[in-house]
Amino acid sequence: MRSRALSSQEAGTTETYRQLQAIIGRHLSALTVGSLLGQALDRAGLSASALQRADLVTLLPLLERGARLFMRSQADVDEALQAVRRLMSTDRGRSSPPARGSAFPRARASSSERAPAASSVRPAPDAVAKGEPRLELSPPVVVLIRAEEDIVKARVEARRLAESLGASSTVQTHLATMVSELARNIVLYAGAKGTLALAALAPPAVGVSITARDQGAGILNLAEVFSGTYRSRQGMGLGLRGVRKLASYFEIDTAPGKGTTVRAQLRM
Repeated sequence: MRSRALSSQEAGTTETYRQLQAIIGRHLSALTVGSLLGQALDRAGLSASALQRADLVTLLPLLERGARLFMRSQADVDEALQAVRRLMSTDRGRSSPPARGSAFPRARASSSERAPAASSVRPAPDAVAKGEPRLELSPPVVVLIRAEEDIVKARVEARRLAESLGASSTVQTHLATMVSELARNIVLYAGAKGTLALAALAPPAVGVSITARDQGAGILNLAEVFSGTYRSRQGMGLGLRGVRKLASYFEIDTAPGKGTTVRAQLRM
């Protein structure tokens, strides 16, 4: 195995941190690895200079969130997380159980299109506030959704933002489709009382963040909506499922009488 001298930055880190760098670095660039690990450590109140394997229990949900945000495929995410779990179990000489209660719901449905569990779709409000990705450039473009024509406005703004970021025509179409579906849901199911915000993602990520909020009645049958068999009174019920399939990141928070908030990102 070829050896090399540690850089001045690496010299101030622990072996556990450097092992995490190597694991994540199989799937991402060095710059992105540094960003992902830095954010996870900050949120966990840990440091690269003191990180130990015992700290990985706290760090794992945050690493999972970052992996799902930055990595291109679910297979890459699963491989990286499994390697981290193996690293966690090394001290005890046995495998640790899979982490439960992931703080980051899957952005893309599996091939069987199983409905997400309620806990993964709607995290506790406090967990959302602490773990929410803060990768947006400000200020966002906010479109008030009050009537059918506002769907068109939101779609135009989405295409304009995507074009300014150099997105291909395919990506522009995907983004416009996501925005249209979310805005249409506000019109059809929330009494046209909501907003849709668009923001560019901060480097090193390149893409657009979408936040759709409404003051409707909330979604009472969320699992059914994501099951693939739901048929609404207004249509086929494919809006949210379609958005989730296109998104690089997807999160929904809904409760009876408290409305619905959908956060999604499309990376380019």
